[in-house]
Parts: sequence; structure tokens; C-alpha cells
Amino acid sequence: NPYPYYHQGEYTKLPLDAVKKSSFRIGGNYLMNSIEAYNFNLLYKPLPILGVEVTHKKFLERNRETREVLDITSVMANYYRFREKYFTGWWGLGVSHVGNEVNSYGFTYALGIEVYPLKPISFHLSWKESFINKNSIGEFKSQVKYHFKKLALYSGFHRNNVAGEIIKAPVIGLEFSF
Repeated sequence: NPYPYYHQGEYTKLPLDAVKKSSFRIGGNYLMNSIEAYNFNLLYKPLPILGVEVTHKKFLERNRETREVLDITSVMANYYRFREKYFTGWWGLGVSHVGNEVNSYGFTYALGIEVYPLKPISFHLSWKESFINKNSIGEFKSQVKYHFKKLALYSGFHRNNVAGEIIKAPVIGLEFSF
């Protein structure tokens, strides 16, 4: 579909000449905690079954005298195995870079599902884990999205495990599809 709920859900079964072959989604969110996190993501699907996803997350902790920042960037190749009118399921492989003082790369995998039960609402669940310097960085996302044609506003809960430090909090965000 050109955007979620154009017909039903994210994908629809139409004649091949009426189907949009590629899609692009850009978005961002803010995690509300004592350690703030800003997440920006780009998703390009050149084919309905294949996507390239780039995400950048910035963790920011402010103390009275100091300000600590940690940047994590990931590039994933996602395979959209389940593409039905009411749900989409995928898994992906890629690489992550942890910046700042760490400055290391590592292997990343992800899996997720998005359910489209009733227009204009969808539910997103996903897990992504990166292995950097013998440590694990995990991210669990649960979101409820409200779709306005090409724009989606969402809220949810994210849980990040950054080398043993648990950062969990509600998030608010938006996405734009074209």
C-alpha cells in the first residue's frame, strides 16, 4: 500500500499493476526518563519482501557537572516474511556501531511484528540485539500507532539494555510514509 490502511493494513492483495513496488518511512521518538533517548530511523523497502533500515539512537544523561552521551547507529537488512493484510512480520541482520569512547562495531539481529486490527490503529512489537565488545545491547519496543494517511503518531514503552544498564520508559514519536 502507499501507506498503512490505504486499503487494509500495510500490505494488500491487488493486481500487480496496481501495487506500489517500494516504500520509504522516516520517523523518530523521544524516550522520557532521567536518561533521555532520541531515536531516528529510516526504512526503505525496494521490494515488498526486503527492507534496509538505518537507526540512530542518542542516550543523554545530564548531571550537575557533567553530560554523558552515547550514540548507537545500526544498519539492518530486513526480510518481511509475513505480509498479510492484518499483520506484517520480519527478521533482520546487520551491523551496529557504538560511538563516543567505545567506538566499536558488532553484529546485530532483529525481529518484529506489526498488527493492523482496526483502522486507524496498529500495534508494533520488536526486539533488536547487538553484540559489541563481548557485551550485549538489547532493545524491546511496544507501541500503539494512530495512522492519519501518511502520518502515524505513536506512544509506547521501550526497554533498552546497554551493557547491563537497563533504561526503560514510555516513548512518544511519529512516522511519515511515502
